[in-house]
Amino acid sequence: EFITTRDLEVFHRGTMIDIPAQVIQTKNGERWIHTRKIPIFDENGVPAFLLGISEDITERRELEAQINRINEGLEQTIMERTEELVLQRKFTENIINNIPTDVAVLDPLQNYLFVNPKAIGNAETREWIIGKNDFDYCNFKGTDTLTALKRKVLFDKAVQIRSSVEWVDEHTSDLGEKKYVLRKLHPIFDDDQLMNVIGYGLDITDLKRAEEVRKDYIQALEEMMFITSHKVRKPVSQIMAISVLLESEINSQEELNNIIGFMKESVDNLDSFTRELTKFIQDLREKSGHDAMAETGILIAK
Repeated sequence: EFITTRDLEVFHRGTMIDIPAQVIQTKNGERWIHTRKIPIFDENGVPAFLLGISEDITERRELEAQINRINEGLEQTIMERTEELVLQRKFTENIINNIPTDVAVLDPLQNYLFVNPKAIGNAETREWIIGKNDFDYCNFKGTDTLTALKRKVLFDKAVQIRSSVEWVDEHTSDLGEKKYVLRKLHPIFDDDQLMNVIGYGLDITDLKRAEEVRKDYIQALEEMMFITSHKVRKPVSQIMAISVLLESEINSQEELNNIIGFMKESVDNLDSFTRELTKFIQDLREKSGHDAMAETGILIAK
């Protein structure tokens, strides 16, 4: 009945009809058949005959079903792998974003691919700089491009020697404090192909300050040794000489008085030096500060 109805439809419309694939029972089991019905016209242009073309598409349907299953499996695998990559990326970014040092990833053209919040605190600026370089950042901030030029030279050097380069950036904070940052650029190659350059920086301001305190302290010790060597030797030598005289025979009161006078002068000189040394140590304390000295592991005993 279905086929008869479609045949009549072809005669009525006078056009070909494409009948969707259908399952039919054969001696070899179920088969998928795709059929087309085409009208044949007589000399008057009236449909007189009907041409039916049927095609067994069972194998094609099975292949399509197999491809669909494969595609579904691939889609599932891709979804699972994508979820894994997203989790790995979140995990990695969470670590990099929370380590207490500047971290940036650059492409072979020195454009930024990633910057963590420690490097650029402002979220909008951090998003803006992706795909841009240090020259763009200097222009954006309205600062001298000398820093960008210096980093460009160091970037090229790291790539050329295929190894890390480091330097110390010195700048003044918004509060007017001098800051020091140890920076490194490390190139990453895949065979001979430059893939990325990792840049990171560590604030070494406290270390620099401790180093300066240590230098000042060593210089102060050298000054102290000079004072001790030159100002203590003379009165001590005089006292030793006087002690020799006291051990010898004293012939008169006048000679004794002279010896006592020399001794008093030497003691006064030694006392003067002691006061001078005490004041020197106190000034050194005030200059260096107790906390700064503690950072170097050196304390001056009271």
